[in-house]
Amino acid sequence: MSVRGDRRTFRNEDPIFKVTTNVDPTIWDESKYEAFVDELCGKQGDRVSMFRSPRKTRMVPREHVALVARCMLACVGVLAGMAGQVQAATYVVDQVAPGATDTNAGTEDKPFKTIQHAADAAKPGDTVCVMAGKYEERVRVKAGGAEGQPITFRAMPRRSATVSGFYLQAGYIRIEGFDITAARPAVAVQLGGSHCEVLDNYIHEMLMGVNGTNTLKDRL
Repeated sequence: MSVRGDRRTFRNEDPIFKVTTNVDPTIWDESKYEAFVDELCGKQGDRVSMFRSPRKTRMVPREHVALVARCMLACVGVLAGMAGQVQAATYVVDQVAPGATDTNAGTEDKPFKTIQHAADAAKPGDTVCVMAGKYEERVRVKAGGAEGQPITFRAMPRRSATVSGFYLQAGYIRIEGFDITAARPAVAVQLGGSHCEVLDNYIHEMLMGVNGTNTLKDRL
């Protein structure tokens, strides 16, 4: 490097260039980091020419570019996590509502008719609100939630929704506030997964309230 007054000339100075990078947070990962830095640096050495103004160009060490790239990766990861949280949904089941059907969107205005359909549609973090009524169905929940994102089935108001029982074949599921009974007594809530919660339910005239097992037979 030689210095002439206020101007600096670098032996390996790169030409000014412009990089356009489209980052998809759903597919971006740490393995793409080096390729990203190479793209920014143009694979021209340890320094990269950064456009600052129409008249000036500043040479920046590759290490600085690497630091900026890591910060960008961290921001992308945070945004991707926030996007996952925003996707949690609330479904409404109301069998007595006019127009209720399982082909609806499951909203308050267009509710599902059965709890089973809501259970089939629910994803980690979702809540299924079951309105007052007698639901003669034993609900099988085949897909569960995740740590910090349970799937919640909630009677609204509490104890106003009567159901024949639940069979939880996955983990991280919460059952709240139901009246659980059946003409043919059985286990009210059969557990086939882990980290499930059964809270504030009125269970009566059943063989057993809650039964947990990890056998393959009870998972089928």
